[in-house]
Amino acid sequence: MAKIEENVSEYFGGVIGKYLTKGPTFSSCFKCILQNQLILKRVGYLCVLLFEVYQICVSIPEPSSKQLYNEVKICIKEHVKLRKELIENVEDKELLQEYFRIWTGFHQAAFLINKLFAYMNKQLVRPQQKENDSNADEIKEIGFLALDIWREDLVNSIQSRLVQSILIAIDEDRRGNTPDHFDVIAGVIKSFVQMEHDIRKFPHKASQQNESMERTQFYKNNFEPRFLKDTEAYYSELAQKSLIGLSCCEYLKVVQEILKHEEILTKEYLIEESTKEVIELCEKVMIEAHTQKMHQGLIRKEDLVNSCCFYEFYSKNANWYDSSDEIRGIGSSPSKSDPL
Repeated sequence: MAKIEENVSEYFGGVIGKYLTKGPTFSSCFKCILQNQLILKRVGYLCVLLFEVYQICVSIPEPSSKQLYNEVKICIKEHVKLRKELIENVEDKELLQEYFRIWTGFHQAAFLINKLFAYMNKQLVRPQQKENDSNADEIKEIGFLALDIWREDLVNSIQSRLVQSILIAIDEDRRGNTPDHFDVIAGVIKSFVQMEHDIRKFPHKASQQNESMERTQFYKNNFEPRFLKDTEAYYSELAQKSLIGLSCCEYLKVVQEILKHEEILTKEYLIEESTKEVIELCEKVMIEAHTQKMHQGLIRKEDLVNSCCFYEFYSKNANWYDSSDEIRGIGSSPSKSDPL
């Protein structure tokens, strides 16, 4: 039994507690789940665990659900603390991969332990939430609790490093250096939403109309602003370089290709809600910021009115250009190569 407790201590926090040490079977199975091993293939083990939880929750003379809940919470916090220490010691170049590896296992385990403690969730957590108990914020379903602890105790302490590593990787991709593990980068970004979104899948007192906002709260507050700031700086610099020596038509072709590439990149890495905002930002810094130069170039180049590149771009980006007066004013003969 001591060896089993030592192993559980190593992988899930070190606080086994009186309610998690009812026997070798319970302790070892609980350890396997939290290590994300293929415990589901051994249904008998899971049944034993479910029965053990049930017995604790209906114990006589007093049910021990609250005590069990407190012990499990301590175990999860200790487990996350160990994972945090492990990730903090990883070099920056390995940070995203290591974080994603550990997160993936924890994420899956959170769902499984939520099922494991289903009876306790039903008996202890949901009644308090339904009754709007003053302690309801402190009593959460186990899956909710696990992901909440992950966010508060681990991610908040390393978010600056995580976001910076993501921004560096995306900047490299924009410059043509495709990362070897772009799925890892996308996975880390999506984890910022998953740890909110998946939490919200578990019943709680929040209303449905607030769910969409809440499930992206961490992403919107801690990642997206820095990403948009970097995006604006990158494309502002690129626009200045691209404008030099290019005609309007040539510049529009460049912008069109850039927008296509950025849309693909955004869909690969970010959540769907971000795509429109990113593309609008790119249009703003590459087109709207240079409206006067663009108008002057179009007025000087009569042949652009019939240019395929102009009409194709205009049809997709009509918001930036009010052509009425400018097109009516185009009448001068075009020069051979009139730069902006």
